[in-house]
Amino acid sequence: MSVYGVKENKCLEDLSALVLEMQNIKDTQNTILSRISELEGRVAVEQGTMNAAGTLKWTLYCSGKLEISGTGNTDEYDNLSSYTPIYSINGVNEVVVADGVGAVNTGAVAFESSSPVSLSVNCTTIGDAAFTGDWTNSITIGRQVKSIGANAFLGAGTKYHAGQVSSAPTLRYTGTMAEWKKITLSAGWNSNAYFNGDQVVCTDGTVAI
Repeated sequence: MSVYGVKENKCLEDLSALVLEMQNIKDTQNTILSRISELEGRVAVEQGTMNAAGTLKWTLYCSGKLEISGTGNTDEYDNLSSYTPIYSINGVNEVVVADGVGAVNTGAVAFESSSPVSLSVNCTTIGDAAFTGDWTNSITIGRQVKSIGANAFLGAGTKYHAGQVSSAPTLRYTGTMAEWKKITLSAGWNSNAYFNGDQVVCTDGTVAI
């Protein structure tokens, strides 16, 4: 009587090798996509200045991030007869005001059709009605900010207030509660804006607005 041994399953071996190869391809694709995303954040598609002196510039990147950087203060705009240079830009999904900027003044950050979902601002002074728009995700205020004017974030959370989205934007501060309380807040600084929980989220807790 012959006894037959069990031959190693070549099919399973091939299948395991195929799965490993597919995983390697997936890892490579993820690396490529990550690299593309990184490059999109660095490649500028439009640029301009935010003041007459030309010391502040705005840059729109492929990713949809609009960054305001440089030194000095923005000019003031009513966006009726004098329009901010970024007013007609399309495709903006986030706005970043970098450290080093002095003041963002009235009407400087407003858009005709773009609807950025988030804002990060680290200038020294946020002027009256400096940021106009429905920031639906979050607004982050940096530790460089020393004062905030009236109606500073005019229109933030409007879609939430109208019942069009389920949550209001979160207002964050990158410093502590004690540091937040040192910021000079003008009367009505948060008027015509709606924030999640009516509070500022600091690194060590929250402060009621």
